[in-house]
Amino acid sequence: NENNNIAFDPTAMLIQLTPPVDLVAGPITIPANAAPGVNATISYTVYNFGSNTARGSWEDAVYLSADTNFDAGDALMGHTRHTGDIMPGSNYVSSLTAPLPGVLPGDYHVIVRSDILNHIPESNETNNLGASLNSVAIDSEVLVLGTPDTGTIDQGQSLFYKFEGTAGTTVRIRFNTGVALAGNEIFVRYAQMPTRGQFDFAVNEPFVADPDIFIPIEHTGTHYLLVYSGSMPVASPYTILAEV
Repeated sequence: NENNNIAFDPTAMLIQLTPPVDLVAGPITIPANAAPGVNATISYTVYNFGSNTARGSWEDAVYLSADTNFDAGDALMGHTRHTGDIMPGSNYVSSLTAPLPGVLPGDYHVIVRSDILNHIPESNETNNLGASLNSVAIDSEVLVLGTPDTGTIDQGQSLFYKFEGTAGTTVRIRFNTGVALAGNEIFVRYAQMPTRGQFDFAVNEPFVADPDIFIPIEHTGTHYLLVYSGSMPVASPYTILAEV
């Protein structure tokens, strides 16, 4: 009998929104300097300036910005999740430890947007954004031509480097982990940080254990390099070498 698989409660349940609150992004603590692809810790405070208790769960988003104004071009660093009640006049302190996104060298402010998905009803949505007063100096690690660099890489991790190229030369980049089942990619871009979707050069065959790529240098200046590990059975040491 398939007709009795459904049951219902004859008594209705009243569901209504919680009273509006007012979450306000407050002070932000940032490191003095950092590097793309390397873990950094951001701490911040969010206040409830409303007259009602903030109840439920919501997410805050952390971005890097060249100024103190948020726009769609700012790089997302990550999300934090808060669950619990925040009484009127009280606050919560949260922190995010995550790899910094691939950005060009420079000084960046950290922007926090509380309740980024608008899960909490609020009386004022214009003060959910806060920016750090100080900026963090971010710069990629230098890959010196002819000198290998070493480190550790795990699945899903991105490594960022920069090297100086001279027009008319060819630079060979070799990345080695010695892990047979690894799948790694290399992307290179002149004067701009590459992504997996925007680059000047990439290995012909993606997701190989030890990618090897030749870059014909067309412009003298700084070239940026991204190594992405799409498959790595276990965090493993690597060696990267760029040479003319």
